[in-house]
Amino acid sequence: MNKKDYPLPPLSGASDKFFGTEVRDPYRCLESLDDVQVKAWLQGQTQLTAAYFSNIARQNELVRRKLTSLWHYPKYSVLSKEGDYYFFWGLDLTHQAKIQNQAVLYRMNCLSDAPIPVLNPNLLDPSGNSAITYQSFSRDGRLVSYTFAQDGSDDQQIHIRHTLDLFDSKEVLVGCKTVNIAWNPDNSGFYYNRFIDSPSYTEPIVKAGLNCIYWHALGSNQSEDTLIFAPEASDSELAFYPETSYDGRYLVLYATYSTEPHNHIFYRKAESTGSFTNLTAGTKDQFVFIGSIEDTFYFQTTWNAPKGQIIAIDLAQPESQYWQVVIPEQADFLAFVTYSGGNLVAGFLHSAYHRLKVFTLEGIFREEVNLPSFATISGLTGKPDSAELFISVESFTNPPSVYSYDLGRKELILLIKPVLDFQPEHYETKQVFYPSKDGTMIPMFLTYKKGICLNKANPTLLTGYGGFGISQTPIFLISNALWLSQGGILAVANVRGGGELGLDWHEQGRLYKKQNSFGDLCAAAEWLIEENYTSPAKLALMGHSNGGLLVAGSIIQSPHLFGAVICRAPLTDMLRYHLLGAGRNWLAEYGCAMTSPQEFRTLYAYSPLHNIKKEDYPAVFVTVPIGDERVHPMHSLKFIANLQASSTGENPILLRIEREGGHGIGNASSRTFEELCDIYTFLFSLFEMI
Repeated sequence: MNKKDYPLPPLSGASDKFFGTEVRDPYRCLESLDDVQVKAWLQGQTQLTAAYFSNIARQNELVRRKLTSLWHYPKYSVLSKEGDYYFFWGLDLTHQAKIQNQAVLYRMNCLSDAPIPVLNPNLLDPSGNSAITYQSFSRDGRLVSYTFAQDGSDDQQIHIRHTLDLFDSKEVLVGCKTVNIAWNPDNSGFYYNRFIDSPSYTEPIVKAGLNCIYWHALGSNQSEDTLIFAPEASDSELAFYPETSYDGRYLVLYATYSTEPHNHIFYRKAESTGSFTNLTAGTKDQFVFIGSIEDTFYFQTTWNAPKGQIIAIDLAQPESQYWQVVIPEQADFLAFVTYSGGNLVAGFLHSAYHRLKVFTLEGIFREEVNLPSFATISGLTGKPDSAELFISVESFTNPPSVYSYDLGRKELILLIKPVLDFQPEHYETKQVFYPSKDGTMIPMFLTYKKGICLNKANPTLLTGYGGFGISQTPIFLISNALWLSQGGILAVANVRGGGELGLDWHEQGRLYKKQNSFGDLCAAAEWLIEENYTSPAKLALMGHSNGGLLVAGSIIQSPHLFGAVICRAPLTDMLRYHLLGAGRNWLAEYGCAMTSPQEFRTLYAYSPLHNIKKEDYPAVFVTVPIGDERVHPMHSLKFIANLQASSTGENPILLRIEREGGHGIGNASSRTFEELCDIYTFLFSLFEMI
């Protein structure tokens, strides 16, 4: 692509001084999305991208057909039993030709019944721009409180649906962002968190004040809600989330700060009006409330166990010296626990895929549930007083299937196995371990057609995330099925910063050690090339959000390793990320260039925007929702402007702007479909795969 084709952005003389170092910011104007010049530049970028795609219209039509064929199959979430009823979320269950934008909540009176739609966001907003982002059922299953978000926004409203009579109560609760709802066992109401003295729903909730816990009685106005807990003003950065013990005797609060890898647990008797007790005072560990037996609480925790363990705390002796280890730390990372049928059902991460084991409340091992290998448990539900467990399992080549497991009979039954236009038996997945820059062995999954020839000619898509302790386990994506069906190799690198190998794996890829994430991903590319799976010209990178930061940083540091890069809503300006969007919530993960000399030096050294040089960069396609409230669009805009100005080659560097939707929460399926069509048209045309 000719450099003269790129629209010229508005420039400024802005700069910032960080501990004696002046850093120019010539693209500062692109932070102002309503500026007339910025809007004109964005329009120019849109026209440029449209012109590029008009030249590959044939490939786009072929991709659209293939993706459509893969898209239309029934998709099911895990089942959950609430009262006497079974519920699940389903998408495209009616086999319509038109893409269904949002999943629908269904109810069944028994497992053999035809599902009945209970809550259909596609009817609430036919545009598909609004989504159900969270739900919580009353104990009897006759009511469900749910949050409704518009245009991918993080702002949420709470509604209450009658699941049998299929109507909403009149009350609507506002002032919520990331919400948790805890019903009272008698179905009379629920606890929830919202911002105190909240403004109207249309105003920015983050400016509303403290995140507090309220009690809402069914049938009342929100103005009558009872304030249960409010943090001190000095704790304004803390977020509090409520939960009730299954017997209703205790109200438990989670207290978290930003993305710090630890939290605290507060509790009090539910009927009490007294103060809450900090049960975990003096610790800096993760605690997840599993359940309780009378006055004994059970927790999943990293306390004295980086890979996790289960402990019991007797509230009569709550001091840490009396805490009892029920299931000690294992070789595998303890990912999640469900208290079901009087048993502790524990999911472990074994080298980045899941295994499911059952223990008694005394910690005695009972059995391992026999699940497919190299798989992810994407859903697990059960109740303390029921032996009926539901499990959703998926892999890179198999969409989520739903099983029931009887803890008494130890019987696993397949309930739902989706059928689609893809043959998983034609593909294989294996796990390899490769050395990173510092010698650390990094796990990576490879999926490809059976009988593949290792001749350096295979188009390969390398992905990773490496942040916030989030694990990249084997999951099914329609876009990956499309890539595989065209002969591509899928490579998923479990780079440091994720949680695949435990707490320490996260620590090795955050703050001052963030460079390890980039080194790990580049080492994955080198390994794939050295082992003859592919070549730089056939190797593509893709990442979203923090994964977008990962791939953006990797191509800036090692552009010669890659032929194409897809950055979806990435972070790229690591010196100013905390000033816009939700960036201030990520200080624990990345640090702050303005408050710490060491953190400035660390961020400046890898910040993709600030390390772009005159270089022949690979083809780059950046996609950004202009309404993203989480990762501000300025990251994408500044990055693309600088790359277009600095690239010395002729590879296309393009920006795709999504005018609707947000960071991904509840975005319409039709918009995701269109974005994926463009992404894979871009890749398939470059790599001559179609």
